[in-house]
Amino acid sequence: MKVAVEEWELYNNGILLCKWFDTETDTMGEIAAYVSKAKAAHNLNSDDLEMFIADVEGEHVGLIKGDESVNYAYEVAEKIAEFEEDQITAIKLMLEAGVVNDLDDAIEHLEDMVCTGESKMEDIAYNYIQETGAISALGESLQCYFDYEALGRDMEINGSYYEADDGVLWEYVS
Repeated sequence: MKVAVEEWELYNNGILLCKWFDTETDTMGEIAAYVSKAKAAHNLNSDDLEMFIADVEGEHVGLIKGDESVNYAYEVAEKIAEFEEDQITAIKLMLEAGVVNDLDDAIEHLEDMVCTGESKMEDIAYNYIQETGAISALGESLQCYFDYEALGRDMEINGSYYEADDGVLWEYVS
């Protein structure tokens, strides 16, 4: 994950540092040294570093918001390193939708996010009806009149469905 780093004292003095660093290759020490050098060049206190993230780039966008500390970016990178891509997608969706308050909550509720494998609510409704057998009492000639699209809309309104970047729908089932 790449983060654009700013420093509050520089920023408040109208000096835009905003340099990109990669959490996989750049260490916190290297970032701190760069920022400290920039502050010294502008005759500011180079010992007091209040670095923050101005922007995030890469596959983990959505896990970090702007104005977070740079330390937090490294904590996030370390915490998510053990997860598979679909788990990271679930975590992002929960954070973006406000279903959970923070990364730790998202990790704790990871089992509550289920990938439907579908990209349309109509298909989710159809699968639900087939799995529950809800209209099996109707004869086949009447079953074709069932409106899966309408049920899908109602399920979306009443449920907790979230669309991933690839268009696949996920459900929060807590």
